[in-house]
Amino acid sequence: TIACCYGEQKPKTLHLLICSAGSVPHKKKEQLSSLTSLSKYLLSPLLDNNMLLLSIVDSALVAINIFNTFVLFAHLHPVESPLKKLLLKCIQRAVADFHSTRYGVSFALLSLLCISTCSATRYYQEDDSAMLIRAIISGYTFACTSIFIKLSHQMLQLSIDRLMELEKEVARHDICNFTPPTKSVMDALLTPYKPFISVESTGLHRIPSNTPHLFVSNHSLYGVEMPLLLNQLYQHKDIFPRGLADHFHFATLNGPIIRAFGAVDGTRENVDALMEKGESVLVYPGGGRA
Repeated sequence: TIACCYGEQKPKTLHLLICSAGSVPHKKKEQLSSLTSLSKYLLSPLLDNNMLLLSIVDSALVAINIFNTFVLFAHLHPVESPLKKLLLKCIQRAVADFHSTRYGVSFALLSLLCISTCSATRYYQEDDSAMLIRAIISGYTFACTSIFIKLSHQMLQLSIDRLMELEKEVARHDICNFTPPTKSVMDALLTPYKPFISVESTGLHRIPSNTPHLFVSNHSLYGVEMPLLLNQLYQHKDIFPRGLADHFHFATLNGPIIRAFGAVDGTRENVDALMEKGESVLVYPGGGRA
């Protein structure tokens, strides 16, 4: 145990666990003394409740987490969205100078780790709940920043176009391995329609079930009728057409919903992939204007 006094009135103790079977060699004593001095230098401002430093630390944590949120949003943004490439370019410009700065990445991560350690030490010594929250947030920020730095490094090593190609390959794999919901689930999801819309189908017997089809139609209610059409074909003919959607759908909250119903970005590559797999395709050439 090494006792370090940071004030005359109320000395505080920094405990270091040293496991040794015998006496500590002189060199190791010097190293431990250096580490103790460094720890004292790093920990003393927070342990002495320096409000200016705490304000700077909190502002830095907020700024880093805002940027991390932006990075997360950009990487999780669907590759079909027209905003995807623009968002990645913004991140590339923001992190290029940071990565090129010598020791910049190491300094940022070490600072976050020190903030978390200092805050945790202060909490255990004085039971300060604000310090506990600061320790948790800084630890979380350290973990997220480490991951995003790795992603940013890969983005800088690869071109944005190459990164987009890789994501498109993954998207095509997901398209070809899509499994539609069961008929009972599909019918249950459309229960809200039943009190308002009565569905009558004619001519279903003319559609063979043993071959893929290309269904071409017009929207009558800005797409409200499309789930009903899918359900009729699915329930009566065991056909689940894969809808072609416009790019902008995948940039909105509507994207995950239509993707869950088998919709894909309306590109030639995706249509080729669906036809090669023998899937039926549904397309509305005029979109919502038709």
